[in-house]
Amino acid sequence: MQSIYTLHGMRESTRQIIITRATAFFEIQPRRVYSRSHLIQVFSLNRADWRLRRFNGFDETVRFLVENTWLREFQPHSESYGDKFRYTWGNCSPYRLGLSLKTSSYFSHATAAHLHGLIKDPPEAFFVNAEQSAKPRGGMPTQESIDRAFKNVQRRSNYILFCNDWRFILLNGKNSGRLGVASVQAQDGEQVEVTDLERTLIIWQCGHHTPAASELYWKRIRKLDRVSRSTNS
Repeated sequence: MQSIYTLHGMRESTRQIIITRATAFFEIQPRRVYSRSHLIQVFSLNRADWRLRRFNGFDETVRFLVENTWLREFQPHSESYGDKFRYTWGNCSPYRLGLSLKTSSYFSHATAAHLHGLIKDPPEAFFVNAEQSAKPRGGMPTQESIDRAFKNVQRRSNYILFCNDWRFILLNGKNSGRLGVASVQAQDGEQVEVTDLERTLIIWQCGHHTPAASELYWKRIRKLDRVSRSTNS
């Protein structure tokens, strides 16, 4: 006679209820990547309906869903900053995972250049930019200060996360009000946030410290100032 209990010590009918209801929930959600805190909220809201009281805490619940549904667990890790946990429904692209690592982030640098078709081969790392909070603005920078800034060695981020064969470099860029951020289609068909073509070219020029970069950046600063003045007027 076949046992009516599963390896988790629950009835097969209960197991099927949990799987069916969890699947029905996640399938219709626009969100596809969840942080640990997001998933805790989901479990808390659905605890009674999904019959999650049978599990001993978050980790046991996740383990059951990973083993029996399309829920997947990823653990981007950093030697200096610790690990992050991300949970996806179904397969996950590095673009989707990368943008989940920082709130309101977008791709820049070589990643943006690749997405715009400026470079053919995929970059070795995914550059994820999350802007700093807005600070009180001083006066407009001078051309001399911009030229001086471009002569300095570029700062490099040490916040690097590794996951599977992917490498993510997290940047903490200055606040621009997300000026020059657009949505483009990645190779897998996903829409991702990325610096637009103009801003990507400016960053590319900055990396080579060319005089053209200074001029392009100066034009962008003036554009940002005009946008700021029109917004505040």
